[in-house]
Amino acid sequence: MAWNDFYIQPSASDLNAGSTTDNAALWTYAAGTFVRATGVFTTAGGNPQTDGVTTAMWASVYTTAGATGTTFAGKVLARDATTVTLDVATLKIGVATNVSEGAGATTCKIGGAWTSLVVVTSLFVAQTMTMNARINIKAGTYANAATARSFAAAGTTLLPIWWRGYKATIGDLDDGVTIARSLQDGVNLPLITFTTGQMTIPGAYQLVSNIDITSQQIASANGGVYITGGNVKVIRSRIENTAADANARAVKGETAAPLHLLSCRIKSTTTAAASLDMSITGSIFGCHVIGGAIGIICYGSALIIDCVVESFGTSGIRLGAATSQHIVSRCSIYAAATNAIRVSTIPTTGQIIIANTIMGGCTNGINNDTGGNTNGIVQFRNHFYSCTNNLVGITEMAAFDDALGILSRLIDNDTDPWVAKASSDFTLALTNNIDRTAGFPGVFEGQTVMVGYPDIGAVSRFNQPHFGDKSGGKY
Repeated sequence: MAWNDFYIQPSASDLNAGSTTDNAALWTYAAGTFVRATGVFTTAGGNPQTDGVTTAMWASVYTTAGATGTTFAGKVLARDATTVTLDVATLKIGVATNVSEGAGATTCKIGGAWTSLVVVTSLFVAQTMTMNARINIKAGTYANAATARSFAAAGTTLLPIWWRGYKATIGDLDDGVTIARSLQDGVNLPLITFTTGQMTIPGAYQLVSNIDITSQQIASANGGVYITGGNVKVIRSRIENTAADANARAVKGETAAPLHLLSCRIKSTTTAAASLDMSITGSIFGCHVIGGAIGIICYGSALIIDCVVESFGTSGIRLGAATSQHIVSRCSIYAAATNAIRVSTIPTTGQIIIANTIMGGCTNGINNDTGGNTNGIVQFRNHFYSCTNNLVGITEMAAFDDALGILSRLIDNDTDPWVAKASSDFTLALTNNIDRTAGFPGVFEGQTVMVGYPDIGAVSRFNQPHFGDKSGGKY
């Protein structure tokens, strides 16, 4: 896919076209006149043709009086000595009717980067995109204080919107390895901060990657990042709500599905009702979820795979809703709390599958508190570490040494299976008697440094060849 690239960086201007990495616009034409239907901007001075404006460029047009962010940007279709014609049908962002048609009331800027999330609420307003857009956000701090930012523009299947963080060179964080994202101060990732403000994503088909977001939002139960648009993906991002309040969720997803979270760090205080709250269908892959009275709440069907869930208050994962079904696999769940996994509702249209997962430190490993229908919970190859009760409400699998327990490869071992869980390093310890297909991962890549990785399948440490060992070193 060929993207239409735009740029946000410190020291630029939200009145620019956003289309180049220059802090200032290449040319500015003030006191002009704009015609919405045709996209023709007539200058009051200057000569776009001799200045060097070309049809490869982008221009912003906005009502001059009181403007803090541009309201329309379009690809330049034509220019002559006195006019610049913008595409108002396809290669454009914003709503042309938000620009005045008054004589001499508008300004046109060619090129230049944006500098804050002001453009999210001035330019990326509620609209269905007619082109794809990739907004490259340079590392730095973008403070919003109490101002809410609504990512209301909606992409489509073929025309998504991608908010992509980078450190120094466009795309330098996309492989997740090139730069260690060890800080949340805007040095390695763009840092978007809110005090009582909130980031909402009601627009569908949006992707957020390589971005650090912090909030103290407690005015509602909707979380610091509230996602209601369908087909939203959040990748390699850090999201934290630092407030001490029941409403201080880091992320909440509801209304439209699906929501996909990949390789993210999501954190709340244990006073928050949950750190990650999802009532819609979605997936949580390779994430590190910290805090919350409940780490993850899933009332919609969900895949929770290759995750660490730790430092929660009561339950690591809560699964419920009669019309949902869930798979929890290859996870590490740990806290001195009540439940590693709590099943509050058994699905009537599917099953709950819990496999290849290490659960530790809790009073109950898996707690089925529904009062019955235990056949709706299928578990295989799980490891319980230092749990008072490994299974509650699942009587047919209560004995680890009976035929069913042995067949299911259930392990009860109070030897610590992780390298250094107190410092959030859940790398599997080589010397422990644990199921070698369970657990994930090591230290999350943005926690300190990436010192661990999945101990599963082909990348298991136990499958790594050792120097001089032609056997492959499997065991």
